[in-house]
Amino acid sequence: MAKFNFKAELDSAKNDVRSKKIETGFYRVIITQVAEIGYQKAFNPEDEPQLKVGVVFENAVGQQICKIMPLKISSYSHFGQLCLLFDDIESTADLLGKELFIEVEGNANWPKITCLYSLEDVMTLEPKISSQSEFLYFIVDEPNADCLKKLHADLKKAISTRIRVKGDENASISG
Repeated sequence: MAKFNFKAELDSAKNDVRSKKIETGFYRVIITQVAEIGYQKAFNPEDEPQLKVGVVFENAVGQQICKIMPLKISSYSHFGQLCLLFDDIESTADLLGKELFIEVEGNANWPKITCLYSLEDVMTLEPKISSQSEFLYFIVDEPNADCLKKLHADLKKAISTRIRVKGDENASISG
């Protein structure tokens, strides 16, 4: 009779959970990846391409969800709301390791982040999150092949479909 290997069983269960997509719900998350992904097509085809940033949120069991956002600091943009949750954001890199709450809607195939909340806005007894992943910061104008390989699939896809704008010296969006 084979011995029960608790650690192997626990690791296997965690991997099963991580491979599932985040479902509708409310999650305490940590930002594990930030990528300045350059110009992307706007949602409305008639609009000009927009500089965008991608952020990967990871919950306590290691499930990840990626959000690609136009680089706008305003009260109605998700990126603006994200930056306003923290007092010490001076560049996109400063978002790494920040904890917050997100609300996810949709189904497992197409989850969508609908709201962002600071830890102070929500009463919770959930413990602080320790990331299952390493923190990654990527700038499309200063590519790092090793970092690119480790990025979330949605970030890699966005980077591969970016629009290259000739002569734009302001293409980089880092602080």
